[in-house]
Amino acid sequence: MKVLEGALRLLSAAPFALVGLLVFSSCGEMAAGPGGDRAEAASRRIVVLGGAAGELVEALGMAEHVVGADSSALAAADLREGVANVGYVRAVPVEGVVSLFPDLVFATAELGPKESLAQLDSLGVRVVCLPDGHGVEAVRARMHAAGEALGAEERARSAAAALDRELLELARRVESAPRQVRALWLLQPGGGAPLVGGSGTAAEAVLALAGAENCANGLRGWQSLSLEALLELSPEVAFVASPRFEPGQIDAAALAQLWPALAAAERNLAPRFVALEPAALGGGPSLPRHAEAVRAALERVARGGGGAAQ
Repeated sequence: MKVLEGALRLLSAAPFALVGLLVFSSCGEMAAGPGGDRAEAASRRIVVLGGAAGELVEALGMAEHVVGADSSALAAADLREGVANVGYVRAVPVEGVVSLFPDLVFATAELGPKESLAQLDSLGVRVVCLPDGHGVEAVRARMHAAGEALGAEERARSAAAALDRELLELARRVESAPRQVRALWLLQPGGGAPLVGGSGTAAEAVLALAGAENCANGLRGWQSLSLEALLELSPEVAFVASPRFEPGQIDAAALAQLWPALAAAERNLAPRFVALEPAALGGGPSLPRHAEAVRAALERVARGGGGAAQ
């Protein structure tokens, strides 16, 4: 009932003309609304869900129109004070979103659950989901889609040009690396055993862009490994992107809190762990910056030091 009441207030305050809108029927699948295939240019109340979506709204100069954002968008983008926190992109609270009277919900492909997306669609809320995927081409595709959805095509082209310049500079630095370094990327979901990023993951894409050899390339997706199996991969450095740590080296005490088994291993693994910003795997316009942070850590290891800057 609250959802319905919120939807009625929303529709009476800002009715949605479905004619001529670009509507994404589900995340990653684009379907043109009747009468046209372009989004209306002026979205004045935007709810942003997902880190890359938050970065893109900021990069395209639309942050002032954001009235709500999920936790990952708030962490990734510099949004104004007073933006409502609407939870997390993978578990969107429909009532919370509708109560903000958005004329656009702008989200990454992780938007869920499916029931929430279906509810938003049935209430007439315009939802645009960015293309899925990892790596540079995926970021370019999201920039293009964001430009169309937000009516900011020229700004999107400028952002894409800036991305290309950053990538060229990154490639120049990678080319001059002393040697290739063996690296791993780990996640800790819900306090459980660490997951290792194998092929087909955002972690693989960032490591490759930075010039690393991903020790887990023989694995597919994110895999949970035993301590013995992880050690057998023999990484020279391991990266963790977590809000629990400031970027830099993870000390032994912090590692013990994160993964007691790793901290208790006979080998001192703490010097090999480097913390990165939580948005490092977000797949937004900041990809070159995060890949550069990885590259710099790899260079320090290649020259005989630890992965973290001193």
